[in-house]
This record gives sequence, C-alpha cells and structure tokens, in this order.
Amino acid sequence: MDFKTLSQRYDQGIATEAEKQEFERILEEYELIEGYRLDRLLIKYEDQMPDGLDEKLILPEEKKASEMKKIKRRIKGMMAKVVFISVISVVLLYFLVFFVARHVEDSFYYNPNQSTVSDGHHEDYFFDLTAYTEVNVPEVTIRSMTWAEPKGFGTYDLSYEIENLLTKETNTYKMKLQRGRLYTNGLVGIDSNENAIDIFYGFENIMFPKQYDDVSWDEESDPFIKDNNQRTLTALEQLNPLNYLSMTMTFDHDLSMEEFEALREANPNLRFKWVGVRTVEPGTTWNNNVSIRLLGFNPESGHDELSVGGIPSQEKYPIFYLGRIRESLKMSDFDTYSDYLARGDEIHFTSRLQYLVDREEFVNIFSSYGEFQSAYYKDVLAYIKDKGVKTYGVIVHGNVNDLNTLVENQPYKTIYINKALTLSPDYYTYNIEE
Repeated sequence: MDFKTLSQRYDQGIATEAEKQEFERILEEYELIEGYRLDRLLIKYEDQMPDGLDEKLILPEEKKASEMKKIKRRIKGMMAKVVFISVISVVLLYFLVFFVARHVEDSFYYNPNQSTVSDGHHEDYFFDLTAYTEVNVPEVTIRSMTWAEPKGFGTYDLSYEIENLLTKETNTYKMKLQRGRLYTNGLVGIDSNENAIDIFYGFENIMFPKQYDDVSWDEESDPFIKDNNQRTLTALEQLNPLNYLSMTMTFDHDLSMEEFEALREANPNLRFKWVGVRTVEPGTTWNNNVSIRLLGFNPESGHDELSVGGIPSQEKYPIFYLGRIRESLKMSDFDTYSDYLARGDEIHFTSRLQYLVDREEFVNIFSSYGEFQSAYYKDVLAYIKDKGVKTYGVIVHGNVNDLNTLVENQPYKTIYINKALTLSPDYYTYNIEE
C-alpha cells in the first residue's frame, strides 16, 4: 500500500492497527530526516538568520539527542551486519579454497597418503615402492617407512630410504610429486643409472636376446662375453679368499624354482639376493623392442625387507611378503623343504607382479618407462601363468672361496663381478668358514 492511501485511511479513522503503526513509523522517520536537513541548513546560513529565528526552528536539544541516538543505533546495526557478513564470506571462501578445493583436486591425482591396499594400516606409497623396488631394482631394498608431506592441490614432498644389500649403506632420496608428475634432480634412487641400469651388467645376453638368439649359446660365439668371463675367473683366482663379492651369473639353461632352491641349498654360505625371471620366450624380445626390462625377486626378502603389521590383501596377493609364507603354505603338503620354498617363490613373485599390475597409476608415475612398463607387466603376468616362473640367472653374494665353488659346479653362460668388498659386512656377526 502506498503512502497516500495509507494517509487517507489514517485520517478517515479506518486504518487497521498495523496500518496505524506503519503510518506513524513513516512520519517519525520523515520528521527525523527533516530535522537533520534543517540542522544542516541552519549551520550553513547561521550568519544570515535574524536573531532568535534559530531557536524557533531548531529542534529541542533533548529530542534532537534522542533522534541522533536512534540514527547512530541504526548505523551501528547496519555496519555490524556488513562486517559480520564480510567476515563470514572470507572464512567461507578460505574454507572452500583451502579445505574443499584442495582436497577435491587431490582426489584427481595419485595420493601417496591414501591407505587402501592394507585396510588402512599403512600408506599405499610404502607398499608401492616396496613391490616396485624388489621386482625392478636388484640389490637394494626399502628399509624404512616412506614419507609424503601434502602441500595441497595434488602436490606432495616425497622421500624414501633405500639400503644397498651388499654394502649395507643407506641413502635418502627426496622429490616432489605435483599433479601426477614426479620432479627430481636428475635420475635418483630407484631410477638412477646405478640402481636401474648399471646393476644389470652381466645380463647382456638376456637384455639383448636378438644378439644371442641361439639358445644353445656358447661363450666362443661372442668375444666380449668370453673376455668378461675370463676376467672374472682370473679375479676369483687372485682375490683374497675372504674378499666378499657381488657376482652376476646367467645359467646355461633356465632353472625352475625347484632347481633354483636345490642350488641354493647346495651353497648354504652364499646369499642369493636377486633371481631374474624369464619374461619372454628365450631368444626373443617383447613388442619388437631392442632390449627388455629385467624383472625378478629377492628370495631373501623376508629377511631384507621392512615388514609391517598391515599387508596388502592376502586374497589378491597371497605371499606379498616371503616372510609370511607359512600363512599360505603348509610344509606338510610338500616332499622337501626346497619344494616348499620353491612354491613360495613362485607365488611371491606372482603376487608382487599382480600388485604392480593393479597399481598402474603408481607405475606410470614412478617408472621412467611409464605406460610402457605397465603394459609389459600385464604381458609378463600372462606369460608366467602359462609357462611358469623360471630363472635365467641370479645375483649372488659371497666370499671368493664359496663363489669359486659355485662357478665350478654350476654350468653358466656368463659370470660378472659387480663389486668387491674387503670383508663381508656380516663378517663379525656370523661364523664364516674359510
């Protein structure tokens, strides 16, 4: 209802109680405004007014003070509302940006702090690195918990520690993960040349099979390998018997896991730290590539790896940790202890490989081969399910005398010394037979 109609109803005495109150409120505000305007005019023309006129026009002091208090209260109320709304808006905006938006963006990318594979006991990142390192990187292991500090919006500061299984030295590596991409200062850690490439010296006939496509390969067919083999034999003859070595050996034919465990049982003083697994038909490459990625496992990983309380699904990965073999296999079901261990080896490697197939996002980020590596894992998994888990060669640790015994008794294609130490790091821990 407009003011004119409201005024007529008020004058005629037919206005409702609510209309009367509204009309009087409007008049009160109008008087207040007019009083304020009059005060401003009096101040402006104070010098020009006749004597006494200001007293007639100016509102009584008490009424003016009362009206001014009303104005101040209204202004303060309006300002308080504005400030309150502003504060709430800023807080809400901060919450949306730094608590909602950052977590929404985090969900689009690999999150190393998620705990999905072990019922929330430990971060996926730890198990991802553990599986990837054993399968792809011989002679090193993850021996401490991993760290991933979230920085928001899909960004994390990462670090992990690896131990060299020969020297027992440890190194910590740091990197940044930003929206699914890994940033490092060059190739470090599990992706360094030392760990991912140099360690495969001695496996040339496996990595480049088209150069050695004769399965009945003989050392006379390649002067380079013949020379390396002879150098290794010479070194074994001249080194101190107590020198402790890491040596690569490829066999003259693939060994089943039963045959490998029999070999390990026959050489109790040696430490077999990595078993290379046949991933394609001998003499061929994968997907017509020049070289193939060598994959394998550590048959002593139950001792060498950091084992934690929570483990990935035992249903999907029955023997993720070799140290838990008893939870999946009963010794009484096998004729010999070597057969029991052999079956554990097969299930362990298959469990680790299946885990990496399932963790494709991690592999694509952390492997320098990316999606190529993930596709390779899937083909290898199908191959070993069809052909079984067999080994073409090993990396073994031991003193010179014990390695000489291995070379004398085990037919081989290649032998290559990776590194020599003066003494075993465990020389004063275990009894070493001279």
